[in-house]
Amino acid sequence: MALKRRKVARSERVTNGLRSADVMLKTARTLSRIPCQSRSFAHFECQSLPCILENGLQEFLRDPKDVKSWKWTGLEKDFQTVEMTCHLQADNLDGKSSTVRMTVGDFGWYSRTQTEEDPLYLFEPSVPQRLKAQFNTPQAFAGDLVPDVIALFPEFSMASEREWLLAGPPGSGSRFHVDPHGTAAWNILLQGRKIWALWPPGDPPAGVPVREEIGLHDVPQAPSALEWFLRGGGEEKDLYMAEQRVGDIIFVPPGWWHCVLNMGDDGMTVAYTSNVITASNVLHAAEVLRVYDAPAAAALMEVFRRRHQESDSE
Repeated sequence: MALKRRKVARSERVTNGLRSADVMLKTARTLSRIPCQSRSFAHFECQSLPCILENGLQEFLRDPKDVKSWKWTGLEKDFQTVEMTCHLQADNLDGKSSTVRMTVGDFGWYSRTQTEEDPLYLFEPSVPQRLKAQFNTPQAFAGDLVPDVIALFPEFSMASEREWLLAGPPGSGSRFHVDPHGTAAWNILLQGRKIWALWPPGDPPAGVPVREEIGLHDVPQAPSALEWFLRGGGEEKDLYMAEQRVGDIIFVPPGWWHCVLNMGDDGMTVAYTSNVITASNVLHAAEVLRVYDAPAAAALMEVFRRRHQESDSE
């Protein structure tokens, strides 16, 4: 039986936060938009500049009809009893991220009925094989070295933490952070709308405390995405913002701080994201990895050497 679409609940605080994000976007410096297959992407990648690749669904989905499987109604129908990880974006305990496991069906019910000030965000690293069989990596990221590194060095932590299925109600999202291991990332939106705030590598934006761990910036003390937008914290001259619509792919270069708010124009927001290491950031990633995972760094450089030799022989 088909699931009926029901309006997702929201608190007054969430409503105000969404409104604030839209207002900030109108006056912010925004990311460049280019076609998904544009050769100009190489410029952004080499210069380590974030951008938006448009019309990404054409490259992402093997069959356009499968987009229904990635809408929340499809996910809730197909994975009703499957447990997935959800993140709490409110204050953390002892500086550690708070997570809870719940079934997709329960998360759907929660999202439709909750009126929390900082809603839970489904952030699942074990993407179901049924979904993985439906998509391709876009050509812009086809040079990703990570799968070959994992094959050579299965103990690499990215074997279990390199891709995620994301879903959440209005007001959920990701607090400011930097992706680990010196990786870049790409994120494609399947349903809803997101607003991103991005900040260049180095010191974090104002109001974002830093707790550094080896090899990454871990920022559990940072305000939730909703709280940051409620404060209107977008006046810094180095800040970029972006509106991500269905089919848009956001490219986040290594070291860039980013914060993402789910706007929920279509009830729920659904996305897929993956961390990548390509020729443009391999040396940076290897440098980061050598500090705390020397075998992984060695495997990465060996894979890069082999790819380079294969390219020279063609």
